[in-house]
Formats: sequence, C-alpha cells, structure tokens
Amino acid sequence: GLGRLAQAIGKDNEGSYDEALPLARDAARLLRQEGNRAAALRAGVEIANSRARAPAAECLVATLPVQQALRGTKYSWMQVQVKIQEGICRLRGGESGAARRLYREAEEITRREGLQILGLRVTGMQGDLDQLTGDQVAAWEVAETGLRECWEKMAPSSRVNQFDVDLAQAAEKLGWYEAAAAFGLAGVQEAGRVPNRLLEALERVLIASMLRAAGDVPEARRQLKAAEATYAVQPQGPAVTAMRANGRMVMAEIMPVTDPARVTELRNILPALERGSWQMQLRVRQALGRSLQAQGDFAGAEKAYREAIGIERRQLDSVAGPLARLASAEVGADAYRGLVELQLVRHHDVAGSLETWKSFRQIGIAPTPKLPRLPDDAAEIRFAAISGGVAAWLVRGGTVDGRILKIPSGRAQEIQRRFLRACARPDADASQLAVDGSQLYEWLFRPFAPDLKGVRRIGIDADDWIAGIPIPALIDREGHFLAEKWWISMGRLDQQATFARGTPALIVSAAGLAASGSDEARAVAEEFEGATIVSDGPAMRAAMDRAGRESGFLHFVGHGWANGGDGGLILPGQENMTAEELSRHRWNWCRLVVLSACMTGTGETLGPFNPRSLVRAFLVGGAEEVVASRWNVDGAATAELMRAFYHGLADGKPAAEALAEAQRALLYRPSMRRPYYWAAFSIFSNP
Repeated sequence: GLGRLAQAIGKDNEGSYDEALPLARDAARLLRQEGNRAAALRAGVEIANSRARAPAAECLVATLPVQQALRGTKYSWMQVQVKIQEGICRLRGGESGAARRLYREAEEITRREGLQILGLRVTGMQGDLDQLTGDQVAAWEVAETGLRECWEKMAPSSRVNQFDVDLAQAAEKLGWYEAAAAFGLAGVQEAGRVPNRLLEALERVLIASMLRAAGDVPEARRQLKAAEATYAVQPQGPAVTAMRANGRMVMAEIMPVTDPARVTELRNILPALERGSWQMQLRVRQALGRSLQAQGDFAGAEKAYREAIGIERRQLDSVAGPLARLASAEVGADAYRGLVELQLVRHHDVAGSLETWKSFRQIGIAPTPKLPRLPDDAAEIRFAAISGGVAAWLVRGGTVDGRILKIPSGRAQEIQRRFLRACARPDADASQLAVDGSQLYEWLFRPFAPDLKGVRRIGIDADDWIAGIPIPALIDREGHFLAEKWWISMGRLDQQATFARGTPALIVSAAGLAASGSDEARAVAEEFEGATIVSDGPAMRAAMDRAGRESGFLHFVGHGWANGGDGGLILPGQENMTAEELSRHRWNWCRLVVLSACMTGTGETLGPFNPRSLVRAFLVGGAEEVVASRWNVDGAATAELMRAFYHGLADGKPAAEALAEAQRALLYRPSMRRPYYWAAFSIFSNP
C-alpha cells in the first residue's frame, strides 16, 4: 500500500494527475486492508488532489469523504490540504464565497500549528481567489507579501512560482502589461525547477496571454507552441485535455476576430472546457461572441453572450457581500458590452439595450423601486464602452434616446489621461487643456446638445475610460466649463437629499496640526447646529462606527491615500481605515458622505466595479451620495470650496446644486480659473 501511495504522490508531483488517481485509489484500498489508517487518509488526500481539475461535482465526490474522515483527527497538514482542495472544487462550481471561507479555515489551522510553508500555499490560494473574483489590488498585495515570505523562509520553487504567477496575473488585469510579462517569465523559469512539466506548460499558456496584451504576439505564439509540445507527450486524460483546450483557446484569441478558423477552433474546444472552471467557460463564450459578431453571425453572437451572462449570474449567486459581488461582476463585462451593441445596432432596441446595461451596472446594489419620471430640467446619460465606440443613452422626461458614438478608443483614452493629468496640475498648459476638454465634450455630449436645452442637472453613469474624466471641467463650444451649465452627479438622480440646519452630523477633523483642516471643520459646524466635531485621534474610529446609525451626514477632513485604485482614510496615531473596513459599516442613516482629502475618489477611475474604492465602500454600505476628490487638492482652495458648499447645503439645496455653485464661485475668480482648484471634487451615487 505504501509503495502505491508513493507512486501516486510522485505522479501528482509530476503533474500526471490522471495516472495518479488509480494509484491513489488502489493505495487507499490496500492501506485500509492493512489497518494503516493514517496512510489511508493520506491516500485520500492524494485522490482529492488528483481530482481537483475535474468538474465541480466530481471534484467534491472525491474530496468530501476525506474531509469527513479527517474531522476530529490530529492530522493538521492533511486537514489543510483537503480544505484547500474543497475550496478549489467549490470555486470551479462558482461558489467563491464558500471557497473563501474554506481558505480562511485552512489559514487558521496553519497559523495555530506553525505550518509555515503550507501556510504560503493557503495565502497563494486566497490571492488566486481575489484575482479570479476581480480584486486585483488585493491579489497583488497578497502575492507581493507571499513572495517576500518565500525569500525569507527559503520556500521551495513551487511556492515562489505560485506568487510570481499571481503577480503576473494581477499586473495584467491592472494594465501593467510589461510587469505582467516580466513576472510571468519569472514564473515559467521557476516552474522549470520543479518536476511538474504540466505546471510549466500551464504557465506558458498564462504568459502567452500576457505577452499578447503587451503586444508581443510572436513570443506569445512561441510560448503556446512550447506548451502544446509538452501536452502532446502526456497521457491524454481529462485533466490534460482541459489544460490543452485552455492553450488552444489562448491561441485562438491571438487570431484575428474576423478569421473563420478562430470561430471553428473556439467551437471545437467548447466541449473540453465544459470540464473546466466557470471562468474558462465564460471566457470562451465571450471570445466566441466577439468573433461571431465581427463575422456577421449576430444570432450566434447573441446566444454566446447570453450563455456567458448566465454563467456569471450563477456564479454571483454564491458570492457573499456587495463589494465581492462588485469585483466578480467585471469578469463578464465583455458579454454585456457585446449584447448591448447587438441590441442597439442590429435590433434598434433602445429600451432593451439600456435595461441590459443597467442590469450589469447595478450588480451588487440593493434593488431600488422603479424611479419616477425625471423633472423637466433633469436628464441622465449612460455610457458603455463597446468595440464600435461608445454606446450612449439619454433619458429625459419619459423618453429614451440611444445611439452609438463613433469614438476612436485608443486616441480617446490618450486624451482622457492627458486631460486628467492637466486638470490635476496648477501649472498645466492651459491651451492644451482647453483643446482636450473641448474634444472630449464634442465626442460625448455634443451629439445630445439639442436634447439638453433647458437642462440644469445631469446624472452620468460613466464606463471604462470615461469614468476617469472630471466631467465638470469639460468645455463646450461657447468656451464654458460644464460646471457652469449643469449640476453634475456621477450616478442616478434620485439621490438628491437636502438637509435642515439641525441635522445631526459628524465632522471628523483628522488633519493633525494643519490649521486649514481645523478651520474647515469649524466652518461646517457653524452651518449645522446639530454637528459634532471629533478631532481626538483615538475617538475618531469609534465616532465613525456610530456615524452610519446616528448622523445625517459625515464630513471627513484630513488625508487620504490611494494606490492602483485602492484607497483609505488616514487617522492620526491609528491604522488607516480602508475601503474594506468602511464597507462593513452600515451607512443607511448617513445620506451624504464628504471626503475632504486628497485622492479619495481615484478608485472611481476604474468605474463602479472596483471593490477597493472608498466611494464604493460608502455607497454599498447604504450612503446615498459621496463627495470625493480625483487628485491631490489645494488645501486653501478646498477650504473655500467646502465653506461655500455647506452654506448652500444649509440653505436647503441638494448636494449637486450646492457643489456646482461652490465650484462656480471659485472658477469665476481669475486666480482659481484652472480646474486644479475647483474641479477635483465630484458627487458619486449608485449607477
């Protein structure tokens, strides 16, 4: 029995999972007959490991009996391994919430029992889960910490490889393509030091995707051919077949979308990927939909997109927590974009395409009642970045207008980035800023100009690169900033709270010794007699804990931080309050949150699906509106802006109107005409 077990472990370590399974089963049978319970359980672990790449149901059939048999035993190492395996099974079936719980239980055991190297594997699995469910910043942080611990503990190459690959995948999703390729190649090199040739082949496929994104298609093809050569000499069991199909899918994605051979290949590998993860099943359908759409098979494309959306919806049913649902939603974005384009262009279904897009954008948001008809002076515009440009819908009164805006994506993104950088600097080239601000207006708003006459307030749901535009700073044909024309809210218009002077409010003054912060806090308190100022460091966290239940609005003045879309609030003498921590609070009573600090709104440049955005943390927690900044702000200008904003708020004006009037008060001063001084803050609400 022990000899068979050793053979099974050796085959698993080599990556020959299909060969390992019968050996492990035989070993378990023999060891039970011999009365060697511990070794029989170890064989059960090997059975579970060899079935981790099977469909979820088959994976669980192999894993759950071992999990049950290990309960109450002292075999901690095996308990952790089987919890990991069950987590993998659950994740393959779309149960990411259950997988996260299992990984946390495994982590607790490794810490309690001092299983440091195995603990690194658990850490890596948690990072993988973050990456798969869309939280790329968390995945990067976990992998960075794990890699450092590998070096400190002289961990084996298999663990180093895991974190190299995790860093590569997170970097790719964050758009850091050169970094992704570098870490991916490091992972392949590290994989070459372990006996598992299938692992090396699998990672060559991963690096090929990253090289394609970085523009190095020849090297991507070389990596895929090397992976295929490895797969071809392996016994062709179910695990190898699924891995090989994955490589074929990446090779197909490199082919032009208009190539009929691409469609043929994607259709051929669909059956093999039905045994793969839900992410792979979704990905191949999105790729197939894009190809069919490009080749004119619109019915086939729509079918593929709807199947992809169905896969994602089933996955989201298992995700616990609104922020986690937000992160997971982005995985299926291409299917929604493709379906919207088909509905709008092919079927001329304006209302249906808008409902499809709203159903995507509102994933993770508590259901809202049907909204009343917008007032005559109000309009909502929703944008969706699609392959043919930008889909846009204007809702005004009881009518909806939808159209495709022919905007060159690459050039538009370049201008958007340049415009945002210019707005964030007091010494930017004013003429270039005006050119870029005018061009973005021409693309996005000029087509709707005749229908926007008489409008004073606009709600905007901005997607993709459009979300990174400080829209109040755009310039119309008359040379006016849009802030001079409209009150602008980044989200729905039904969130228009007003506040009486006696409204209970919390003002957290966390600016330390900065006089401007203390002055700003007092200026806000002077407008609202029900306000309480908290400036004592240790009391701030407790006060913010209560704010969501006791305060009509929260004003935070101090310092924020941001990193790759991640964000937090800095509390003097304490740990920072991260978006994750803030999202766990209930902010339902607190209808307005104002974050008067630097960089508090930068997470919104990724749109509403960034789980590390400070703005999203408050909104998913129940706040109706959040005022936050897109760049490092000028302290004196911000203090004046906030003073004017709260004066308007105390007069009974909605936040969007009060902010627009405060912005105008500053921009009409020649010394503060540049957007840097007045356009940093935007009002955000749910889309």
